[in-house]
Amino acid sequence: MGSDEIRSQGFSLKELFRDVTYEIDYYQRDYTWGEDEVRTLLRDLCGSFRNWSANPSYLRRPHTAPQYFLGPFVYYEPSRNRRYLVDGQQRFVTLHLLFL
Repeated sequence: MGSDEIRSQGFSLKELFRDVTYEIDYYQRDYTWGEDEVRTLLRDLCGSFRNWSANPSYLRRPHTAPQYFLGPFVYYEPSRNRRYLVDGQQRFVTLHLLFL
């Protein structure tokens, strides 16, 4: 595959944050999410979990539970394990802060 090709792939949250460094270029806007945006993201995530966690078969085998689509994260990867975020910065940074 050439270096100018665009690919799409899904990641679990574990895969998204494992063994990689993310950077944000200087031209990206500052982090602007406030309490309302963070609350909406958390409400969506918790609601999705609540919907499937009541099903006993998912509790026994959580890997079979429905996936939650967080929206796209666009990045470019100039070298292995180093990515520059291009789009999805607000959601990405919020998730990262929550995990910390």
